[in-house]
Amino acid sequence: MKNESNGVIKVIDASFNVFETGWKKFGNNRPYISSNIDKLVNGDIIQERVERGVMVGFFGHKSNMELEPVENADNLPSNKTVFLKFHSKSGDVEHRQEITKANTGKALLSMHESGIGNFSWRGKGSAGLGGV
Repeated sequence: MKNESNGVIKVIDASFNVFETGWKKFGNNRPYISSNIDKLVNGDIIQERVERGVMVGFFGHKSNMELEPVENADNLPSNKTVFLKFHSKSGDVEHRQEITKANTGKALLSMHESGIGNFSWRGKGSAGLGGV
């Protein structure tokens, strides 16, 4: 774990399998297209964002309506992705995130440690990430 003085309170691995996710009785039931995830997640744009430390996340679904985050007093990032990789054959997504000291990070960590909620991701497709 990193020193708390850098704004990180915990590092979490939140890996999952895209072929084993989704609700059986509720939800959109849309299958993932492995080749699209591979191009996007393992592509240069996303990997550069991870390497440069700008792949940040926000607590909740409606807090980040735009792809590019706008940081303000009401919407501080709760976490930063520091590693992201997709394995197309197995469907596994490896994801490591640093949880911030912000109140939103503390809320995210509290829910994680209580077993409430889960990992969520989204993207805009071709309009936002280079045609993938």
